Amino acid sequence: MNPAFNRLEHIARRPVAEARLQQLIARDGTKRGREERLTPAESLELGLACFDAGRFSADEAICYV
Repeated sequence: MNPAFNRLEHIARRPVAEARLQQLIARDGTKRGREERLTPAESLELGLACFDAGRFSADEAICYV
């Protein structure tokens, strides 16, 4: 695949990834309000969603998880 296609695919996918990230952030806020912690699976899901939405680099996402 050429780099331009990969970039376009990432741009097209970003709104979906951003919407998923917002859902996970809302769920995290709800859990924090009830003084619950995220499970390891939820933490992993949130870190990957941040990466997919372009919020974190790959290295930052790995450190977050």
